[in-house]
Amino acid sequence: MVRTWSTHLLLVSGMERPDEAWTWFLLHIREVIGTPEHLVVISDRHNSIANGMRNVYPTVPHCICYYHLKQNLKKKAPKRGDVMQLYKLVAYSYRTEVCDKYLTNISNIHRRSFDYLVDVGVERWSLAYCPEKRYGFMTTNIAEVINTAAKKARKLPITSLVEFLRDLMQKWFYNRRKAANKGSSVLTDFALEHGNKIQEKSQQCVVQPIDYTKYVVKDNEGIVWTVDLELRTCTCRKFDLDRLPCAHAIAVCKHIRVPKERLCSDYFTTQWLQTAYALSIHPVPHPSSWVLPEHVSSCIVHPPEDRRPSGRPKKIRIRSSLEGPETRVCTNCGESGHNRITCTKPRKAPSISKSSSSSIGQKPSVRRQRACGRCGVLGHNIQTCSNVEAKP
Repeated sequence: MVRTWSTHLLLVSGMERPDEAWTWFLLHIREVIGTPEHLVVISDRHNSIANGMRNVYPTVPHCICYYHLKQNLKKKAPKRGDVMQLYKLVAYSYRTEVCDKYLTNISNIHRRSFDYLVDVGVERWSLAYCPEKRYGFMTTNIAEVINTAAKKARKLPITSLVEFLRDLMQKWFYNRRKAANKGSSVLTDFALEHGNKIQEKSQQCVVQPIDYTKYVVKDNEGIVWTVDLELRTCTCRKFDLDRLPCAHAIAVCKHIRVPKERLCSDYFTTQWLQTAYALSIHPVPHPSSWVLPEHVSSCIVHPPEDRRPSGRPKKIRIRSSLEGPETRVCTNCGESGHNRITCTKPRKAPSISKSSSSSIGQKPSVRRQRACGRCGVLGHNIQTCSNVEAKP
C-alpha cells in the first residue's frame, strides 16, 4: 500500500495465493471507507474476490458486472442474439414483474441460458432484484478506465508503476476539482442531462393529488403511476433505484411548483462533487528525506514465493470492455474483415523505391527469361516441352 497525505493507493496482484491477496486488498479498503450504509460491491465472478468478500464484507451485497456475465453467457448460447437481447432487458428492468416476463421468455427459447442465469443469482446482476441500490451502475467500466490508462505503464517496474498511477490520480483529481468548482447549478451536469432527457415525457403526464404527499400520474399511454414525495418513490421504480426523479415525479413537481432539485439524492449535487475531489494528492518525497520507524527500516523484504509459470510471459493484456475488439484492415484495399491474401480487389501496383526513383534515365532492370533447351521457345523448359520432334 502506498499512502499519500490524503489518499490511499492499493495494488493487488494475483499470484499463487489470490485469496490472500484479495482479502488483504479488501481489508485495507475497509480501513479507508469503512462499511457505509447501502454499500454494494460490483465485480466479475472470480472465486478469490467472492472468498475475500465473504471474509471481509459478509453482509455487503456482492453483485456481478453485467458485461462480464454477458461474456460468460455467450459461451453458453453462442450466436444467440435473441438471448443476449432478453438478458439485457432483464438486467436493466426496474420492476420485478417485467424482469420475470423476460426471464420466462429466455426459459422458453434457451433453457440452458435460463438455468445458468438463475444459478448465478438474479439478485446479483439485475436492477429489479438487487437488495440495495446500484444507482444504475451495472458494469465495472469505472475500474476498467484505470486498465486502459495504464496500458503502457504496466511494463514498468512496480515502483515506477505506482508512481505513474499516483501522478495520474493527481491530475484527475485536480481537473475534476477545477470542473466541479466551476459548477453554478445545484445539480451536477449528469443530473441536469438526465432531467433534460425526460423533460418532454413529463409534459405529457396528467397529475391528480391523493393527499399532500401522494399523487396519481397518468402518462401519454394511459398507464397510471403513483408518486410518493415523502418516501421519494414511484411505482415505476426508477425514482426509487436511481435516486433521481423520474418523468412522473418531475410532472408532480411542476404541478405543485416545487423545484425538482429537492427530490434528487445528495450524491448528485454539485456540493457533494466538490467534496469528493476536495483533497489533494501530493507527490512522494525523495527517499533521503524519509523518516522511517525502526521496525520498518529493519524489515527485510524478500521476493514473493511464487512459481514462475512455464512459457514466455504474456505482454499483451486482456482487453477491457471500454477498448472493444481490435480491428485489423487489409493492406491492399484498407477495408476490414479480411487480409491481403483473401482480398478480392485488384492488387495495387508496387511502389517505386527511393533508390530506383533517384536513378533517372536508367532503364529498369528486367528479369531474364530462359528459353527451352529443346525447341528454343520462351515460357517453358525441356521437361514440359511438347515438341518431341525437336532435337536438343
